[in-house]
Amino acid sequence: MLKDALAGLPTRPVLYLSLTVLVLGLGYHFLTTYQSCNSHAELRGSLRAAIQAGADSAAPVQLARITEFPWDRADILVNYKPGGATTDCPFQWDWSRDTRDELIAGDLLTVIVFLRDGKLVNYLEFRRDRAEFVHVKNPYSPDEAVFRVTSSPTNPGGFILTPVM
Repeated sequence: MLKDALAGLPTRPVLYLSLTVLVLGLGYHFLTTYQSCNSHAELRGSLRAAIQAGADSAAPVQLARITEFPWDRADILVNYKPGGATTDCPFQWDWSRDTRDELIAGDLLTVIVFLRDGKLVNYLEFRRDRAEFVHVKNPYSPDEAVFRVTSSPTNPGGFILTPVM
């Protein structure tokens, strides 16, 4: 049975090799894309949960507590507009390119960039209409990246994050 199935395949090894490389390449691309998109979505979820907890309990949001990677500097970029094409996360793994482009066009994209020894470690994209960072004074160390949460007076369901220090 296996012999009959193999007999129906093309006999040229180049075709087998080409198909194998194609499948491996696509598999690698989608695996790394999924890991990146999922990581950003989880980090955003952690920040949302910390903001809600801060609003409920008056406890400040500490960026160092929501990150699971080492960093020594964070820069908060409000109304961020990237210079080129934006990332696309397929299959609803995270925001689509259209969602990201709409946020950019509406000045609603905030990006928090995490660095270690001057090199990018990770970044977090966040909707400014859900939580707005105000009075930002970059850069922030892990000890300084602490924000008080208050309800937004102009955006029902939204929050304002103000540096504690």
